Amino acid sequence: MVQRSFFLFVFVWLVLFPGPVFAAEVIHGYYTQIKVLSSGDLEIRETITVTAEGDQIRHGIYRDLPLFRTMLGGGVLPMDYEIRSIRRDGRTEPYHTTTDEGAFLRIYIGDASYYLPTGRRYTYEITYCVKRQIFFFDGFDQLYWNAIGTGWVFPIEDAKVQVYLPGGATPLNYNVYTGYALSTDGEYRAEQQQDGILTIAVTRRLEEHEGVTVKINFPKGIVQVDPSMTGFMLLLREHSGLPLMLGLFVVLFAYYYRMWDRIGRDPKGKPIIPQYSPPEGISPAMAADILTMGSAGTRQTLTAAIVSLASKGYLTIEQSGKKTYNLVRTVPDPRHHEPIFEDERIVYDSIHSCLVIKPGNEALVQPSSLHSAALVRLCKKRFYNLNMGWWFLGLLIFIAGITGTSFYLGAFFSSVSSATLYLSALAILFFTSICYGIVGGIFGLFRDDRTRKELRPVHIIVSFLLSLIAPVGIFVAFPYLSFFVLLLVLLSCHLLAVMQNFLKAPTPEGQEVMDHIAGFKYYMSAVEEKVLKAFDPPQMSRELYEKYLPYAVALGVESKWGDKFAVAAALSATAVAATSGAIYHSAYSGPSWYSHSDGYSPSDGFSFASFSSSIGSTISAASTSASSGSSGGGGGGGGGGGGGGGGW
Repeated sequence: MVQRSFFLFVFVWLVLFPGPVFAAEVIHGYYTQIKVLSSGDLEIRETITVTAEGDQIRHGIYRDLPLFRTMLGGGVLPMDYEIRSIRRDGRTEPYHTTTDEGAFLRIYIGDASYYLPTGRRYTYEITYCVKRQIFFFDGFDQLYWNAIGTGWVFPIEDAKVQVYLPGGATPLNYNVYTGYALSTDGEYRAEQQQDGILTIAVTRRLEEHEGVTVKINFPKGIVQVDPSMTGFMLLLREHSGLPLMLGLFVVLFAYYYRMWDRIGRDPKGKPIIPQYSPPEGISPAMAADILTMGSAGTRQTLTAAIVSLASKGYLTIEQSGKKTYNLVRTVPDPRHHEPIFEDERIVYDSIHSCLVIKPGNEALVQPSSLHSAALVRLCKKRFYNLNMGWWFLGLLIFIAGITGTSFYLGAFFSSVSSATLYLSALAILFFTSICYGIVGGIFGLFRDDRTRKELRPVHIIVSFLLSLIAPVGIFVAFPYLSFFVLLLVLLSCHLLAVMQNFLKAPTPEGQEVMDHIAGFKYYMSAVEEKVLKAFDPPQMSRELYEKYLPYAVALGVESKWGDKFAVAAALSATAVAATSGAIYHSAYSGPSWYSHSDGYSPSDGFSFASFSSSIGSTISAASTSASSGSSGGGGGGGGGGGGGGGGW
C-alpha cells in the first residue's frame, strides 16, 4: 500500500509539475561558419538552437561580442563589428544592442513585450562582419579566433565550426582548443575538404563557460596585407596611448632632472672633520631632523628629546616592565641647571607629574604631534628646503598627461577604457606611495646614514617590484588596457615618489650645520682613537658619555658611543689594576636618571643600546597608536572573437 501511494505521488507530480523535472535550457546545436575574406575581414554566421522554458530564455537570447581583443604581448585591439542580419527560425527578428558591460557589445535578440512559448526549440541565426582580424608573419598568415566563446551560461550539446579560406586555399597547419579559457585540450574531429573548407566537430558536450578556439596558418598571398596589422602600426594599435604615456614620462623626467639640477643639488660640503661638541643652539632632535632633512622618525627625535630631558635632570625614567616606562617629572637643582631647547620644552610641559608610555597607550600622541610640528617650524626653510611646490608642479604635469591620454582613449576606444585608465592611474599612484612608504619604513630600521644611502637603490628596486602588483592586477581585471601603458604609468608614479626626496636641499646655513653634525657624529662613532688623536679629543668620562647620549640616540650611533665608553672604562680598569693591584669593577650600572622596579631587572650590567632600542620602539608605538585604528568588517588566449551569451 505504501509503495502504491509513493508511485501515485510521483505520477501526479510528473503530470502536474512537468516543468521543474524536464525543463532544461540548453544549446542543442551551435554551428559557427567563418569566412575569411581576401581583405582580411571575417564574415561570421552563428546558428544557435535552444530550448526556451521561461527560466532564463523568456523573450529570446543575448549574444556578447568582445569590444577588445587581448594580445599575448600585453596589448589590446579594438573589434569593429557590422551586424548583417538577425533571424529566428528563418525570419528576421528584432534586436537591440548595448555596451553597458564596457568590454562587450551585447545583442538582445527578441522583443521585450513578447514572451516565447515555452517547451519549444528555437533556432537563431546571427550574421556579422569583423574587420581586420588576420595577422601577417614571415612565411604564413594566421587566423586566431575564438569560434565559440567561453562566456555562454548554457551547456552546448553539439558544437561545430567551419572555416572558409579565400580561393579554396588549404591550411598549412591548424590547432583546435576545446574547454575552458586558456585550455590546451583538443577533443574534436576535423575534416579538410577539397574546396578549402575546414570542418571541425567537437566530440563531446561543452559545459557552461567552455568554448572552441581555432588557430589556422595558411599560405601568404591569398589575403591582402593590411599595413595596420603589421610592424609599428600594429604596435601602436595594440598599445593605444603608448606614445602619449612615453612622452609624458620623458617630459616628467626632463622636468625633474632640471629642477634637481637647479634647486635639488646639495651645496658642496666640507671634508668631515671630527667635532667634539654639537652645534650651538641645536638640540638632539633638531640634529636628527636637519641631518635627514625632515625624514627622521619619531623613534629618533622624540626618544632623543626624552633622553635629553632626563640627562639634564628634568625627568627620571623608571622601567616597570619590558615595554613599560614611567616618565616622572622632576625639578632640577638650580645650581646645576641646564636650559632645555624649545622643542624639548613642549615635551616637558606635556608631563604633569608622571606619564606612562607603553604600546597601546595613546598618551604620547599629542606631545609627539606638537614636537614634530615644532621641529618643522624650527628647521624647515632655515636649514633645508623640501621644495614641495616644484614637486607638486610635476604631479600636475602627470595628472594633465593622464587626463590627455584618457581623453585620447575615449575617442579611440570607448569612454569605459578612458575612465578606467584615469582611475587606474590614480590607483597605481596611491599603491606606489604605499609600497614606497612600507619599504622605506623597513629600510629605515637601519639607522646608520651610510647604510641607508647604500640601500637606497635596493629600496627603489624593491618598491618598484612590489608595486608591480597594481598594474598586473588592473590588466587582468580590465583586459582592454595595454599593459605597457600601465607600466609607463607605474614608472611615472615611481619617478614622483623618488623625486620627492631628491628635490630636498640644505640651505647654505644648513650645510654648515650638517657638516658640523657629521663631524660630531664621526667623533661619537669612531672607535679607532688613533684616527682622532691628531685632533686632541677630550678625555672620555662617565659624565661626557651621559652628556652626549641624547645626540647619540638622535644620530643612531648610541651603540658605537657605548663601545667608545666601554673601551675607555676598560683602559681605566687596567691602569688601576696595574698601579694598585686592586680589583676594579668597571661594569656600567646605568645613568642616575634611570631605574627599574616592580621586580623587573634587565640583564647583568646596563646596555644603553638595548635600552635605547627598547624605549625607542615603545615611544614609536605609543605615539602613533591613535592613527592605526582597526578596520571592520579555451587555449584561446590571444584569440579574437569569443564572448558568450545567455537568455533574457
